[in-house]
Amino acid sequence: MAENTALDFIEQNGQKFIHVSTINTVEANTQFVQNVQVVQRQRQAVVELNQRAKTALTDAERTAALEKSKEIVKKLEENNQAMARAYGYSLARDYLHQILKTRIFLKLTDAEYAAAKDDAAVPAEQLLVKGDDKFRLIAEIPGAEANTQFRHNVQVMHNLRQQLVALNESIKKMPESEEKAKALENVKTAEENLIKNNDLMIKQYGFSLARDYLMEIVESKLYTKVNEEEFLAAQKKASEAAAQ
Repeated sequence: MAENTALDFIEQNGQKFIHVSTINTVEANTQFVQNVQVVQRQRQAVVELNQRAKTALTDAERTAALEKSKEIVKKLEENNQAMARAYGYSLARDYLHQILKTRIFLKLTDAEYAAAKDDAAVPAEQLLVKGDDKFRLIAEIPGAEANTQFRHNVQVMHNLRQQLVALNESIKKMPESEEKAKALENVKTAEENLIKNNDLMIKQYGFSLARDYLMEIVESKLYTKVNEEEFLAAQKKASEAAAQ
């Protein structure tokens, strides 16, 4: 993935994405993620309703599905227009959401929270209460590359844990055999890999799969995919602005 600072763009897999907006508060980033989830659910609902209309056994069922689909399409178009105004984001285009800064909070027990609150060495801004849940800041991750790596590492750990669960479940159904012995060896290897990766995450971020955590996006950028003509036009505009 290549980046250019004259015109803020990212080139990925031969496609170009230009910067359209920066989201620079936790609240705004939380709202953006929620908005994206809403329009994605609406789009999926439209797909499912249209499919239901195709397979409907009666005209009444078909009409009901199509009417509901039309209703959701209208809401989707309204939400999509609002997203375009607020973020330069549209479902009509592919986009990249680049995370620039993340805060990681560890979920605390009541006793841990009370101890941290009474500890003069713990700044008050490092403690967070959301409903009945209490958290303490354990890491701030600055930069796009570091954030991408962190999320990749978390995904690797979750995949390893799922692999371990699946292996243990399959072993329960196996009779004593050479195949079971091999599966047990695979479990041992998976456990070792998981422990190794978890230890590395604890050292680097204070993050562990053994504890619950909260991840807040503090700052991010949105890039929308453009064709070559659009890219050249944006590049020209950026050059003219720099010259002025």
